[in-house]
Amino acid sequence: MAQQALNSGDFKAARIHLNAAVVNGCDRQLVAQIEKQIDYAEHHRHDRAHQHTVIALCIAVVGYSVLAAQTPSGWTYPVWASVSLLVLPAIQGVVLFAGAHDDYGALERFRNGWILGFITMGGYTFFSLNVLNSRVESHTGDSGFPILFLTVLYGLAAGLVCGLVSLVMSKRAAR
Repeated sequence: MAQQALNSGDFKAARIHLNAAVVNGCDRQLVAQIEKQIDYAEHHRHDRAHQHTVIALCIAVVGYSVLAAQTPSGWTYPVWASVSLLVLPAIQGVVLFAGAHDDYGALERFRNGWILGFITMGGYTFFSLNVLNSRVESHTGDSGFPILFLTVLYGLAAGLVCGLVSLVMSKRAAR
């Protein structure tokens, strides 16, 4: 039974069946072998989640780098805003969802997406506005607060989109 639960990906049930097998006097060598398989599968599952986080981060870095380097000439502000605040964070949320395992609850999925979306969009906004600020020749006054305000505002928006996409996808997958 433990092997069947392990093969189906239900590690919690596999451990329960394994403990029952030990109580019932099952062969210790077989129990140890299945326990190693469970440990390996759980470790691999966590590695896959981390790999998807790195992939989502790389997608965001490439996407925001393209937007920062040269926004396509025909783009209006609404197009740029939808790409930077909706499309890229939504892609990040999808990639995070694909790598998340069943142990992640809804709140944890949302939080992971929110943090990644906030950091990537916030970093893009902060660096872009500072570069733009340094290029303005007739600069007077302190622009630190507006830059910080926009960094937090855009970061919150992108984090919300990324977290909600990951959350909604997990709710749909649970159905």
